Amino acid sequence: MWRYAGVSYNRYAIEMAQILCKCLKDPFRDIALSRHSINIKENIFGKGDGHNKVLDNLDIAFEKSVQSNN
Repeated sequence: MWRYAGVSYNRYAIEMAQILCKCLKDPFRDIALSRHSINIKENIFGKGDGHNKVLDNLDIAFEKSVQSNN
């Protein structure tokens, strides 16, 4: 299914886990959804200097990585 969706297995698994967590009842939903916060740190080195970029949203990070690869 994940190949048919056109995404990687990891991204598909994360999205399916988030959908499952949204189906839980109220007190458990908040706890489960809080576990899905993902921080991504990217270090870009150019001319000997490192530049840090921290992205808090996985969707934004994925879009930016696709744009930088093109």
